[in-house]
Amino acid sequence: MKKICILLILILFAAGVMKGYGQTEKFNKDSLTNRFVTQLSVFPQEKVYLHIDKATYMAGDTLWFRSYIVDATLHSPLHDKYIYVELVNPLDSIVSQALVRPDNGIYHGYLSLGRELADGDYTLRAYSRYMLKNRSECIFRRPVRIVTVSWNKIKMKPFVRNNSKFPDLTFKFTASDTLMVLNQATMSVNKQPGMSLKLLEMKNGFMVERGQKDWKGNTSWLLSMKDKDDNVYRRYLPISTQNEDYDVTFYPEGGYLLAGQACRIAFKVIGCTGNAADVQLDIVDEFGEVITSTRTLHEGMGSFILTPETGKLYMVKCVDKFGRRKEFKLPSIDMKALYGLRVDTQRENFRVSLLSVEGAPLESLYLVAHVRGIVIASEEWKEPQKKYLFPKQYFPAGVVQFLLLNKDGKVLSERLAFSDSYLPVICNLTIDGILEQKREAVSISTNLLDANQRPLAGVYSVSVTDSKFASVDSCYNILSHLLLTSELKGAIRSPGFYFKQGSAIARNSLDLLMLTQGWRRYKLPEIIQGKYETPILEKHTEMAVQGRTLSAGGILTKSSNEHLVSISGTGSLKGFQRIISTDKNGYFCFDSIAYADGSGFHINAVQMKAKETGKIELFDREYPHNIPLYPQSPLEEDSMHNVQKEDMEMITRLDNLHFMLQDIIVRAPMWGSRDYSKFTDREMVRYKDMRALLKSQGLTISTLAEDTDAMQARLKADEILATRDTSLFSGYELDAVESNSSRSMQLVEDMVYYGDQQILLFVDDNFCKPDILVNWITPGDVESMVLVKDVDRNRANALLQGTLKWSEKFYLNTGRDLCQAYCRIPLNRKKIAILNVTTKDNFDSRCLGWWSKYYDGIQQQNMRNTTFYPLGYQQPIEFYSPKYDTTIGKNSEIPDLRTTLYWSPRLMTDEQGNASFSFYTSDQPGNYFLNIEGIAENGELVHVIKALMPSH
Repeated sequence: MKKICILLILILFAAGVMKGYGQTEKFNKDSLTNRFVTQLSVFPQEKVYLHIDKATYMAGDTLWFRSYIVDATLHSPLHDKYIYVELVNPLDSIVSQALVRPDNGIYHGYLSLGRELADGDYTLRAYSRYMLKNRSECIFRRPVRIVTVSWNKIKMKPFVRNNSKFPDLTFKFTASDTLMVLNQATMSVNKQPGMSLKLLEMKNGFMVERGQKDWKGNTSWLLSMKDKDDNVYRRYLPISTQNEDYDVTFYPEGGYLLAGQACRIAFKVIGCTGNAADVQLDIVDEFGEVITSTRTLHEGMGSFILTPETGKLYMVKCVDKFGRRKEFKLPSIDMKALYGLRVDTQRENFRVSLLSVEGAPLESLYLVAHVRGIVIASEEWKEPQKKYLFPKQYFPAGVVQFLLLNKDGKVLSERLAFSDSYLPVICNLTIDGILEQKREAVSISTNLLDANQRPLAGVYSVSVTDSKFASVDSCYNILSHLLLTSELKGAIRSPGFYFKQGSAIARNSLDLLMLTQGWRRYKLPEIIQGKYETPILEKHTEMAVQGRTLSAGGILTKSSNEHLVSISGTGSLKGFQRIISTDKNGYFCFDSIAYADGSGFHINAVQMKAKETGKIELFDREYPHNIPLYPQSPLEEDSMHNVQKEDMEMITRLDNLHFMLQDIIVRAPMWGSRDYSKFTDREMVRYKDMRALLKSQGLTISTLAEDTDAMQARLKADEILATRDTSLFSGYELDAVESNSSRSMQLVEDMVYYGDQQILLFVDDNFCKPDILVNWITPGDVESMVLVKDVDRNRANALLQGTLKWSEKFYLNTGRDLCQAYCRIPLNRKKIAILNVTTKDNFDSRCLGWWSKYYDGIQQQNMRNTTFYPLGYQQPIEFYSPKYDTTIGKNSEIPDLRTTLYWSPRLMTDEQGNASFSFYTSDQPGNYFLNIEGIAENGELVHVIKALMPSH
């Protein structure tokens, strides 16, 4: 009802608002609301929130999400948008992404998490292109934890040595309470100027040396190491433990320190790696006398009261829990400031007081309060001693901004506060089924009501997760984002904490957050003066294909760089074609097109004045820049991440099953194996070369020296059997696998590994040497890749027999195993990993010849003919949940260790607020968590967490 009333007010004001757009008439009380409404009308803003199925994932898992995109003021759902969803690693690289559009009115999708991902805290972000253009700091962000089996098998203990200007960080590792012997360790960091991180090998450990600039900002690094058995362990880490340098920032309430007035001063203590620090503070005068003492209350925040005197200096002496002492100077009195606001946040009310310095002149002052641009109160402050008491129930839930203005509309003081007028949703559950039994059908009936027992009809998203794998995701929810974090600047740790009902600590901490982390969506002083901000509008649609052509020799004169550009679809878009002409600068744009992810295009350009086309440059889409990532959790001065034994056993079993049950159940076997990963061309074109592509899929490339006997045997085979059926080939058409010239007197060559085992490579089902794949094929040539991880050795030999042609006969006649003789795979390895690369239809395999001039021609031609695969919209798929409605299914030997039991982005309640769904328990029955989120038809924000527990 409150939201409806606000909407009516906005409509009434908006009726006459646009006539006055751009006018700057003198400020008065009656025009204030009009100006706010005008700004909201000419520059509407957006918010995006993602509900995900859980907060912690295994590498190789799938992250399911539903996106809610709303108007930033009323939180009304928006439609006909595209939403970008990205998972970013701590070194600021996108590891998984999706573009979603409405599917029958809702936005939902998934992100595939590669098994090669390292352990650590990643950042999940989501935004529309409109948001990116206008308020990139508004984009949705939250941390997501990725865990791996290998890292959780060990314990890490970091030590900080403070006997140098920049402390050193030392790591020791244990496994099963035994000190680990490490053979190798490497580190990866962002290439930043002045970085001096070094990893120095020590006995059974490593030390990190750092310079001053390494402390600045949110710096993370990737540690990769091997033990004596060549087991690999990888994790993203912060630079230091909590034992680090820190800084303190002070925030006087209202913006200034006023002489002779009891001023509230908030502060925030942040360590050099971006994490909050716990500090004790003493405020002293210029003579060293302690005036007051305090300490941090929550996340490095705190406050104290000080009555500053003109001409005096004040210092703050700090000491952290490690004994590190520092001193800071308090802000000086602002001699030009005459007035300030004091807001006391009470349980039910806001009490607003006016502070004024002695001798301040009497003048007309105005108090204004608004929530997200909706003016709730506007009063002339005629009596300086008067205190205003505002009941919170009159404010919409969210951030309230109080402003003190003079008669000219100039902002004299401001203060943020939070209206916690939100009342929890009532969720009544009925459970039909036995939760403590394996593979049992469970039906859940829900009834959603508001605080006044009115039903909440709507379409929500719901997840049911296993409590044994990860704790419930209560830190980030639709309430904390739409009402709090989207209105403040910077990353806020665990915003759900501030919504704890009845918690005095949470309420006081929330007020500190308002004092220390404020942000303005609009330039309010300009709005009050009648000067409005307008948005940057995109000239083209989200999926437009843009670029430019260059004449041979580079950019020529404007009159000679015009081209005709044609675009045609490949694969599923076969038959699509358009032709346009560029402008005089060679720029072109194919607009108003939509395509699914994985769709390909071929672009060809012809110069209009008989000049040769040099090349085509395609413009990449815009990405967020300078968006802070969530800091890595600070290292403890003790064993880090101690996993319970039973949890570790569960995680290990999950990893052995490739985690996704549907991969095992619904996949047809390939080459006798069901354990394989398929990568489509949408991943391929995002990498500059095949080395980067292979490494992104968890494969490693290294050089391997060939022993002399093996080399002589190979050369003899090539010499004896290098006879070719020339009737089958002509010109430059060579064997796509190898030629005699490719088998030179090399002692070193590239090898590709999956884990610790060398893999066999095939291109279009033909055996291929690693150096050919890496050096002669580009990611743009690849249609798909399949990595099969455990092919039987006999089957692998059979595959080689069909592709090695003239070399295979020698090895078979001598009775040698092909995998060992040709690829040097040890005879004791019974299962072999195979990577099969399938090239595109327009790829000419003849270019795999070592001295093919035809291939050189293709390279030149590709400068003027470009095939590419841009990010398209994700086609929705259903969450897979097994059914055990038959005896065969219930007794199946395939383990079911799902951690997300149920996920649906479309839980629809009727007019009475009722809905129901069902799922089957896994092989780990017990406690589950139910999470329902969304926006009801009446605008109510819905956030429900319930524990589903067996009844005893």
